[in-house]
Amino acid sequence: MHMQQGQYYLYREGVVDDEIWETNLRDLAGFYKFPGVKQWWDAGGKTGFTKEFAEVVEGSSAFAIMMAWDKEKGFYATEFHEKP
Repeated sequence: MHMQQGQYYLYREGVVDDEIWETNLRDLAGFYKFPGVKQWWDAGGKTGFTKEFAEVVEGSSAFAIMMAWDKEKGFYATEFHEKP
């Protein structure tokens, strides 16, 4: 994720083009969708990144939550995940 943050700042400065950044964002979204990563992120993991980058991550439609946690049923697919 730190490498993706670096890529974001290169993208923002015009060094990385749109297509490469979109690919990087999709890769990053893949991490975020693993069970436990969103919980880690929300529990303070995002504080290891810049506020600007955290806002980009959280504001991207690529980061729709696919898995959720409930102490009674454990991890489960959200409505987003169940859509084709």
